Amino acid sequence: MSVVSVNEIRAGDVAEKSENTRSLVRTFRVVNSDPSDGANVARLASGIPGVGDAHPDESTAKCRSVRAAPAHDDDEGLVFLVVCAYRSSISNRQPGQTAEAPTSRDPITKLSFQSRTVTKLVNQAGAALATSGGEQLPVEINKPFLVLDVELNLASYAVSTAAAAVGTVNSGAITVAGYSIAARAGLLEDAGAEKLTEGDTTYYRVRYRILIKTDTWDFKLRNAGIWGKDGSGNRVRVQIGGQDVDQPWPLNSDGTWSENPTLSDAQYTLTERVYPENSWAGLSLPATW
Repeated sequence: MSVVSVNEIRAGDVAEKSENTRSLVRTFRVVNSDPSDGANVARLASGIPGVGDAHPDESTAKCRSVRAAPAHDDDEGLVFLVVCAYRSSISNRQPGQTAEAPTSRDPITKLSFQSRTVTKLVNQAGAALATSGGEQLPVEINKPFLVLDVELNLASYAVSTAAAAVGTVNSGAITVAGYSIAARAGLLEDAGAEKLTEGDTTYYRVRYRILIKTDTWDFKLRNAGIWGKDGSGNRVRVQIGGQDVDQPWPLNSDGTWSENPTLSDAQYTLTERVYPENSWAGLSLPATW
């Protein structure tokens, strides 16, 4: 397993300029000694640039990808074309102007609405969602909510901090991109980042997705069932007029019931917190739009 030769094909170079970036491509012809070596040996051959290496003619252009593929004029599986793609940022400033730091740019925010059914079986402590009579029931939310997508540039990014916050609701009131979010009304659904280099500056482009409900992400459970509790706390079938009920019956908070209940949504509704809470400190969420 070895490489016989590595030669750059200057005629295969490509350069492209867009509004703020410049892309360059270098192409190499690599000849292996054995057909079993394959593309990976060619890609890792001595003389082939690695990801992150600077372009020899433009130091600000860094190699973003290296790909190897069989040459079309080779039938023996020995010759490969290796393509190295570079990209750099272009400054549009006039002489004497100070370069804008990537981290000083305004965040990008997007607002949209979605509706989906979310089903939960346990609360944030891991206990099963159940009526006061001990009857376990899955709970669903199926209401529209606001989706807030935020993208911003940061000088640093702590993966552990973001990972701990994903899947949590905000423990206290917070303002994100000018939108006031009450405690437990925001759910951080997703977070991600990519490491970028612009000139001599390395930074992170960070993305967050927050789902916002005006009445919080607490789940409401209708406290009614065919099972309840007697005065001693024992689990028993709910009976009305000495007969077992065949439909869920409103229960009191202690699991007992009344044969003539006063139907009140507040009285016969249990509120469960099903998502863990997090302060979202350390995420550097922008307060203004």
